[in-house]
Amino acid sequence: MSTESVITATKVSKHFGGVKAVDEVDLEVHSGELLALVGANGAGKSTLFNLIAGAFRPTFGTITAFGQDVTNTRDYDMCQMGVARTFQVVRPLQGMTTLENVMVGAFVRTASVEAARGAAMRAVRLVGLEPLADVSAASLTLSSRKRLEVARALATEPKVLLLDEMMAGLNPAELESFIETVRGINREGITIVVVEHVMRAVTQLAQRIVVMNQGRKIADGLPDAVMKDPRVIESYLGESYATA
Repeated sequence: MSTESVITATKVSKHFGGVKAVDEVDLEVHSGELLALVGANGAGKSTLFNLIAGAFRPTFGTITAFGQDVTNTRDYDMCQMGVARTFQVVRPLQGMTTLENVMVGAFVRTASVEAARGAAMRAVRLVGLEPLADVSAASLTLSSRKRLEVARALATEPKVLLLDEMMAGLNPAELESFIETVRGINREGITIVVVEHVMRAVTQLAQRIVVMNQGRKIADGLPDAVMKDPRVIESYLGESYATA
């Protein structure tokens, strides 16, 4: 993992009326790392995720990506720069095959159908959906729809991939398989940030964990140290986790 920063948020805040959803957060995402962003519901992690993706504009603070100021850059332009994201609610395009769905992402980089098909097939292989490439996306299981969502983002050829609660609702076998898939994507040199509630996935995947609570960053470090942090136990994990 490099120490080079690909995404940097400096004193970033996002207010919704009188609510400070994100409150003066500093965050660095390093090239090639697999970072987990966790916290209780309402902690501000999804808002921070959306700020990085370009879906929201910060109320205060600055965000840079690949050395450029992207504080007011829209999500489509962030995608073109190399920051791709998935969505928590997976909605495949109906009436299209798995491969055709993924090709939609590939058209960010090319107008050529042939080139888009090639990029889409590479993404489909990387997430393990090649046997289902020609199957109607509407018939996919939840696990396969989540893989499709990741593949569509990968087809945009990102440098940074933002995964939004991709592992919720998976059974233990599906979860283990999905964890291996995410590791494989990271091994391809793609920096990954996951927003995740499934702590089994977080502890197996993350090289570094950032914990949010009430809009603020309360911990940032290696998994073992973060999981033992009294503030993290109190605000998120609970005493039962500490004594397990």
